[in-house]
Amino acid sequence: MDIWQTASPSEPVPTGWIGRWLDATGDDPVRAVNIGATVPALAVGAKASAAALSLAGIPKSSLAMSVKALGTPDHADTSTMATVRASYRAAQVVDGTFAGPAGAKDDGAAERTNQLARQLDLVARCILAGVPTRVYSVSLGGFDTHSAERDTQHRLLAEVDAALTDFHRRMQADPRGPRHRRHDVHRVRAQGARQCVGGHRSRHGRARVRAR
Repeated sequence: MDIWQTASPSEPVPTGWIGRWLDATGDDPVRAVNIGATVPALAVGAKASAAALSLAGIPKSSLAMSVKALGTPDHADTSTMATVRASYRAAQVVDGTFAGPAGAKDDGAAERTNQLARQLDLVARCILAGVPTRVYSVSLGGFDTHSAERDTQHRLLAEVDAALTDFHRRMQADPRGPRHRRHDVHRVRAQGARQCVGGHRSRHGRARVRAR
């Protein structure tokens, strides 16, 4: 897993391969977006990381003015304080960019039990709305089975299949979809089992999809 996320097979490094791409390509906070609150290690760089977008959409809060104030530069800031303020400014950019697609009708995805399908539905809305994000990251948990792996894995892989199928169908059905499909690349990875007893269980498993 560490090798996959860092692209460093010989020695451990503190950054992920998408994170290093973010470090090298400017400071636009919407270049890479993770659907969910926890940004994966592969999208964390030394200077920049992927933005995190809630599946619930962009909340409207009385804290908005406070967040804006916290992002205002101050000449007395230390380098650490300046970095924190920059993150607040980036959050405002992300909120403004995704407010439309995140709040749009989700074609029934909110009623689905397939969490991966709901995440990819949001990704599709963002792509079709013309959001300039280059990399989206979504994930599906539950692979840490410990026992009775076969039935659970079958169900989870069926969810991955259904979610990706729905995503492609939506992109193909929308008249705006063809201009994006030519550049679509997906990577699906699952964390390998650390222990397997009798072929019936695994540990610490998680599947993640990258859409570029």
